[in-house]
Amino acid sequence: MEDERERANHIARCFVFGDDIGQRVKCIRKAWDTAVLKAHGHRPVWVGSNTLSLESRATLRAIDLHFHDLRHEAGSRLHEAGWPLHHVQHMLGHRSLEQTTTYLNVTLAGLEESMRKFDEGGRPLQTRCKRGPGRARASLQRRGGVSFATADKLMDLAHPRPRSSVG
Repeated sequence: MEDERERANHIARCFVFGDDIGQRVKCIRKAWDTAVLKAHGHRPVWVGSNTLSLESRATLRAIDLHFHDLRHEAGSRLHEAGWPLHHVQHMLGHRSLEQTTTYLNVTLAGLEESMRKFDEGGRPLQTRCKRGPGRARASLQRRGGVSFATADKLMDLAHPRPRSSVG
């Protein structure tokens, strides 16, 4: 029991891209390159201590996966899982929401899913556009990347138009 606890404590202190015993390394590049190549079914060939062979470098370039891509992916998945945007902002260490919103991979499928959830919930949309519904609709289309029909639907929910009574 004590051995398991010690092992768990040791693992908790280890670095993901550490040396053989989980200690900090000066540069994670070799560990990252090795992990990417192995994940794609390639065995990295190292010439010297920290240099990939020409063939391994070419394969790595073709895979085109960078460490920073993981931050984008993590932020997008947190947002799609329903995390509030300001929580994603703090998790990624961004200073502003603007930085976070430009960082996330907003997809059409994600927008459609949000619309579906909204339709199921039937809650009114809260907008704070001081310039009126026309400006808010244009802002949704430009900044949110939504279609005209979707923007119109959202704005109709937020700012219902008076219905004429036809007798």
